[in-house]
This record gives sequence, structure tokens and C-alpha cells, in this order.
Amino acid sequence: MKGFYSPIDQLAAQLPRTKGTGAEFMTELSKRPGYKPQEAQDRELQTLMALPKMERAQFLAQLKAKPAPKLEETTLAKSILKNPGLNVLPDEPTKYEDYSLPGGSNYREILLRMPHDEQRAKEFSDPSSGHWDQPDVLAHIRAKDRLIPDLEGPHNVKVIEGNRFTNVKHPTREAAERFADVKHQGGYRTEITPLNHKKILHIEEIQSDWHQQGRDRGYATPEGLQQFKAAQLAHRRLKEQLEEAKGNSENIDRKLSGNMPLYQDPEVRQRMEAAKVEHNNRIMDLMPQVMKAQAEAQDLGHKLNNVVPNAPFKKNWHELALKKMIHHAAANGYDSIAITPGQEQAKRYSLSRQVGRITHMTHSDTPDKGILFAFDPKGNQIVENHNVFHKDLPRYIGKEGAQKLLEQKPDEHGYRELSGQNLEVGGEGMKGFYDKMVPAFLNQFGKKYGAQVGKIQVPVKHELQGLRTMGGYKDEPPLDLHHFPITPEMREDVKQNGVPLYADGGSVEDEEPKKTVKAYKLFRVHPKHPGKLFPLFVDANTPVEMGKWIAAKEGEMANGKVKSKIGPLAYRPGWHAGDLPVATHIGEKSDPALTAPDVRPENHAWAEVEMPHDVDWQSVANERGVNKQGRLIPSRAHITDQLPVGGHYRYKTNPNMTGNWLIGGSMKVNRMLSDKEVAKINKAAGAADLPRQKPFDPKKFGFAKGGAIGPEEWMAEEHVNHKAKPIGYTKEKVTVSPNLDQMRYELMSVKHYVKKAK
Repeated sequence: MKGFYSPIDQLAAQLPRTKGTGAEFMTELSKRPGYKPQEAQDRELQTLMALPKMERAQFLAQLKAKPAPKLEETTLAKSILKNPGLNVLPDEPTKYEDYSLPGGSNYREILLRMPHDEQRAKEFSDPSSGHWDQPDVLAHIRAKDRLIPDLEGPHNVKVIEGNRFTNVKHPTREAAERFADVKHQGGYRTEITPLNHKKILHIEEIQSDWHQQGRDRGYATPEGLQQFKAAQLAHRRLKEQLEEAKGNSENIDRKLSGNMPLYQDPEVRQRMEAAKVEHNNRIMDLMPQVMKAQAEAQDLGHKLNNVVPNAPFKKNWHELALKKMIHHAAANGYDSIAITPGQEQAKRYSLSRQVGRITHMTHSDTPDKGILFAFDPKGNQIVENHNVFHKDLPRYIGKEGAQKLLEQKPDEHGYRELSGQNLEVGGEGMKGFYDKMVPAFLNQFGKKYGAQVGKIQVPVKHELQGLRTMGGYKDEPPLDLHHFPITPEMREDVKQNGVPLYADGGSVEDEEPKKTVKAYKLFRVHPKHPGKLFPLFVDANTPVEMGKWIAAKEGEMANGKVKSKIGPLAYRPGWHAGDLPVATHIGEKSDPALTAPDVRPENHAWAEVEMPHDVDWQSVANERGVNKQGRLIPSRAHITDQLPVGGHYRYKTNPNMTGNWLIGGSMKVNRMLSDKEVAKINKAAGAADLPRQKPFDPKKFGFAKGGAIGPEEWMAEEHVNHKAKPIGYTKEKVTVSPNLDQMRYELMSVKHYVKKAK
């Protein structure tokens, strides 16, 4: 796509190494400043680690064979003439212009999409399945142009004397005001007006149906397909063993019931009957195993049948969209970018704007599904959908609306209802995205250019129907929009060099906060990796650097849960720590018969950390946890749709929990704690952590002098293969994980398997 470049391709062209293995080239590449782990993951560059020794040109050829995602850009607009140079689709009308602020001009919808794929379009655009209607689009951007007076540039002073007037131009508004003051003292009337206007690119909305669906339902990843294949294979092998055992038992029955003299011999019959008992016992052992393996394969098949196609930019699609608009603004003479804030976004999509009442009726014989009705504000029925499952309600009325509806106890006829204030849902997610995540990225991008997000007031005029004169508009109070300037330095750099396809991902250094709080975090350590700190469960193979602010990232998702070493976990994005070094639910069992951990293993280490305290996320979390009676439910007071950028919040899984979890948007590891320090801190608070199996030995684990590890070492040999692994290679040919085309073909076989299993 025009204006973007691959950071990894640029760095690879500068590699000094002339010969080496794939692991040597990739390790050297990963340590260069500007390397983007997210790009490496999207391109499956981990598989290049298996390449044998080769020349530099051969490695670059292998890298080129795994290119960065090729994106296309198209624009929906009413007029091609107003959009010169853009790939405008004249036959496709815009879809969401009614959901925009009044005023402005040249409204258009910009689509960033993957190259069209007929199979993907066929599989994932079926309205009855709840899939979205644009299965190629990674990001949908709605934008328009605005002109506002340039209050900092040259101004005209109109000096009025009776029926005559003169115009005097001044380079700044300040100079014009000084001149006007002098004229006022001389008895003249004056009018000050700006001579120029600023051209603003107004972003009304950024959306990704693809990644929203992927976040809720999971992606068709190579790992998922391999897991399904392994489950199928396990089921098939167990079934073969069961059939073999059954066949052996039946064969003995046939022989014993026959007339052959050999099998009439008492000793032979005794041996054969004993063998039959063994086969029957084997059958009894295998039958539940086969049933369990079949259920697991079917379950994985159903999950794959419900996922969406794998896609790049899972965690940073909004950054891709914003960088595209920065490049568009810089290349087309815009002075700045304005973004509609979260409160206005929430208003336009609130259920209360669209309907007056929603009801869902369930029958006692089908308690997990029912009929969904919607009525307009006048009471007219506008929707009636049958067989709507509870789990699918978020598709129709949003996650928050579905939660509010299902929290209610149905009446005697099975009805639940949303009306009035209960329809005011969905605002917090909008505010978090547009008021925190979007400004945070723009501030990060603009930092080196001296550009930061501020506010700008934009006048809003509502056109009065039927009037076309100057008096045909109704003025509303100006709105405060987020405002990001395109500085001269930014414009020159972006126009000349483009923008990187990927921003920093993974464990990246974050901007240092002004206010912080102290917390404690439990890490995993290993003697073979001295001085390295690893998270316990989520993204457990990526070491965490000490002494720097590290931005949190969202863990890999599957079916609404976060993947981890111990299985799916609840989704609460952010770094997790505690206000005390206590985690009695995490550890090991000294006796397998125990139901809970009772000892702290020696490879667990406590560290003192800091979390930001600049943004108040606690009030957001508490608001989420208040039920309809106004009571705060601690287990619900969490944030599940965004990272708490710039701050943190405290959370309890239950009221009896010792201390609180702290969940933050970034974190800095200050120092390791000795066992004595842990005991002293907890004793002062009247608490205690699990006792140690063995005392923590800082020297054994490389922390005698503190220890440190940089995020670039995630590609190191010991943990590079925690994602997709190569199937195998020879010197002549490398075979890697299935490509997307093969995955889509296999998904079809998954659906056939599930249907057949039913």
C-alpha cells in the first residue's frame, strides 16, 4: 500500500553478516534497533530459524518469500472529482454518512483490505452465520474535510469610519489586536477576521469488523489446525486399538465355539479364555478414552468451524489505520487531524437512539435461546428474530446490552426487557478507545516531531430541512475534538520516507509516567537463562526487561479467553501485579493429593515493580462493576475491552482475597526481592506468601547483580519456537506451517468432519 514500508526488510538489507544459519541471521536481525516482533509474527519468520547455513543472498531470498502483508486501499465516496488520486469505487455508495457530525465536506469511507479471496468471501460473508459483510476489510475509516479559521496566521482589520472603511492586513492576530486597540482610542470601529483557513482531516470513526469478530471468536491459526489434526489422529489411533481389541476378543469367541480339536484341549481353552479376559479389559479401558478423544476432536472442530480467517495486525490494526491517515494528511496538504471523541461515538451508536424497547422471550424447554423483539420509540415492532441464543445476543445488542438483559430474572412468561436508561450502553468502550488508546498512539508517533494530541473546537451547523439560504442552518455549540497537528518536520519525513507498516510491538519501552504506584509481581526464572525474568502464564516465553517502562500488550485470544501455559484465562488486559508479594493460589503441591498449592517453587521470584498513576481507570472499573441496584460487585469491577493506558486499577476476584491485583497499562521492574524482604513486607501487612521448597538463590538464577534482559532477545534459540514450528527441512528444501490457502482448504474438511460426527 502506498506510503508504507517494512521495517524488517529495511533492516535486513543492512545486515553485515555474509554467511550463517537461519537462526544466526534472525538473531542478528532481531537485535537491530527498529526490529518489530509483531511483523515477524505476522510473516511467520520464526520458521526461518530452521534454515541451514547459507549465503546472505540466499537468506534474503527466503525472507522475500515471506513478504509483509500486501494491503489494498479503496474509497467509497459520492464524487470521484473531489478525490483525485484515490482508488474510488463509484458504484459502491457510502454506508455510514448518517452516523457523523454535521458540517464538513467530501465525506468518504476508506477501506484498508487484504487482496480479495473468493473462498474467504464465500465462507465468511453469510449473514445467517453472523459474519460481517466485508470479509476482506482490515480497517474501515470514515473521514471528511473541514476548514476552520486560522487564528494564528495573518488577520485583516476592517477600520470603519461612518460609511467608509479600509482594510489593513497584519501577520498575526496579536498584531491585528494591537492595531485595533489604537484605532478604538481614535474613535474608530474595527472588525478582525482571519485571512486564512486551516484544512483539517476529520476522522469520524475507525472500525475493524474482522478483528472484532476474531477477538470474540478466535482466528483460524496454524496452531489451531495442528491441534485439531492431532486430536483427530489421537482419536483415530485409539479407535484402531479398540477395534483391534474387539476383533481379537471376537476371534477367540469364534475359535472356542468351533469344532476344531485344538480348541477343545482344556489347557488351550484356559489360555485362550485368559487372553479373552485381557482383550475385554482392554476394550473396557479404551472405550471411555475413545469417547473422550472423539468429544475433544469434535469440540476443536466446532471451534474451528466458528473462527474467522487468520489476519495480520491483530493487536495494532487501529495503529495501521491512523498511520494511513497521517500519511494521507501529510501528502495532501492538511494542517492537522481531528478525531471525534468517545462520548459522541457513544451517542450515535447508543441503543436508545435506535430503539425504545428490547425484549427477549425464552421458553422453559429452550432456556438457552429465545425470540428477540425490538420496538421503536413509538412502540412499533421493528425486529423479530427467532432462535437467538444467549451467547449470540452481543451480536445484536452489544456485549454490555446482552449482559444487562441476561442479568435480569425472566418474568412468568419468560420475558426479559431493556428500556429507558438500561438502553444507554456501550459508551465506556468507545471512550476508552477514542479518548485513550487513539491519543496514546498518536502521542507516541508524534513525539519525535514535537506533536501531541490536544483539543480543537469545531463549529457544528444542522441544516434546516427545506432551506438553502444563509439563514437555513441552526448553530449548535462548538464541539471539542481530539486534535493532532501535522508539523512541517512530520510532513517532510512522511512524504519523503513513508511510515513503517508496523509500530513497536511486544515488550516495548513506554513513555515514563509522571505519577506511579509501587506493586509486586511474581516471575519465573531458569538457571539456563541467567538474569532473565519470564511471565508465569501469558506470553510466558518473552522475557521482561528490567529498569524500563514496558507497555502492556493484549495476550493471544481464542474463543474469548487468553491463551496461557495453564489453559484459557479470563480476559483482563494489562500487566498484573499485587499490592503485596502474596500469591497463595499460585505455586506447587508438596503432595499430589492436595487440592491447592502449598509451597513456592525455587524458580519463582518476586520483584518490586511500578505502575503508572496518571489516568484514573479505577472509576471506569468500578462503574463496570455496579449492578442495576447500584451495588458494587467486586468480581465485575474490571475492564475487559481495552488496556488501561497511562494508569492502573485495583481488582479483587472475590471479597475474601488477600490484598488486590493491580492491572496496569505499563510497568517497570525495579529490583528483585530476597525471601527475607518478602517475609518482612508481608509481616508488616499481617499476611504471608507460600513457604519455599528451597530458598531463592539469586546467584543460581543470574541475579546476584540484579539481572536484566532486553525485549529483542525474544528470538533467542531457547524460546523462538513457542509459536508455529517447522515441520522439517533438508538442505534442498524447507517445509513450513500451512499457508492461508491450505488452511482454508483444511477448514472445509473440518466442517465436513463436524457434520459427519453429528
